[in-house]
Amino acid sequence: MPLRPLLPPAAVASAAAVALLAVAPPTSGVAAAGGPPALYAVRDGRSVAVAGVDGTRRTVLRLARSSRGDVALALSGDGTRLAARHGDDAVRVVDLASGRVRTIRRTGRAVVLRFSPDGTRLAVVGARPGRFRDQLRTCAVGSRRCRIVGGRRVLGAPAWAPDGRRLAWMVAVGEDAAPDLVVGDGRRSRTIARAPLRGSRVWLPESPTWDGSGVAWASTRVRLRDGELAGILASRIQRWDGQAVRTVVARPADEGIPLAAIAPVGGGPGLVALAARDGRTSSELRLVTVDPGGTVEETGVVLGRFGYDAGDGVRGLHPLVDGRIAVVVGGADDVPGHGRRPRLQLVTIGGVGGSSGGPVVAEGDELTVATPWPGGAPL
Repeated sequence: MPLRPLLPPAAVASAAAVALLAVAPPTSGVAAAGGPPALYAVRDGRSVAVAGVDGTRRTVLRLARSSRGDVALALSGDGTRLAARHGDDAVRVVDLASGRVRTIRRTGRAVVLRFSPDGTRLAVVGARPGRFRDQLRTCAVGSRRCRIVGGRRVLGAPAWAPDGRRLAWMVAVGEDAAPDLVVGDGRRSRTIARAPLRGSRVWLPESPTWDGSGVAWASTRVRLRDGELAGILASRIQRWDGQAVRTVVARPADEGIPLAAIAPVGGGPGLVALAARDGRTSSELRLVTVDPGGTVEETGVVLGRFGYDAGDGVRGLHPLVDGRIAVVVGGADDVPGHGRRPRLQLVTIGGVGGSSGGPVVAEGDELTVATPWPGGAPL
């Protein structure tokens, strides 16, 4: 049974805007005039634009020419600040109300950015120039200094605790084990989950999310042959409540697999997750909910059928303050009229109108969203 590629995270957009207007002419490297909080941000080439509550889209940043490849973006939970990798060793932070731009240097080539819950700090995952090991740093907005929190090889996206005092992240510990899940504050850290390779079988975890009920993450149990994937055996979702790890739900592969991103619903303790029905050449991805007791229910939302090429599938899954779920997808086989760039859908689960996959409201090279409850993401 084939496994979809699990991709680096790119968060998604926020609630009310569904209209897209033309992007304003690029600015000259500084922010445009101040404006309202952003619901989502999108990068096209070197230009980064944001959309406000009324759907109006404005360009607020022009990135350095050296900002090649994937460019990490992040919005604060309240949509008042935007962060973007700038070049190979800096991050620019835009105050969207005033238009002021600050530059944080010596961040490494950021591949993941996450604002703290109060928007005053950034978690940055990236490697310094000339190095190949991604480290986790925390950087205060308005300061030129960052502190290394995780010095080993960091994978995927970190998750802030709701109080902003700690982070949870994945680290690679060697060739004979899956990543460890670590919780720490920069002074002390603690490994809360470890999945060593047992024979040819191993649990592969995804990036965590952290809500009021603790840290949650999804894992897929796979079989390896000569170091390559040979089959999918099962999946599970687990939680750490600060004392112990418990399994919320575990399912064999033939019952569908909660893949990749999971996200708290309204801050928890319920979760929304991805499930897959695999075929020979593609996989149908749909949304399910998981209650605290482990009951899995279909939402009726099918996100599309995705191939197994790099760039296909769901890249981010995050709840919004209005109850909808923001999803960034790329490469769906059954969505005509769209290229392979990431695109944003706003999903409704239940309610008076029932469940809906929602229209495509944005498309670009990178997308990010303002949400107080960032979901876990694929590694």
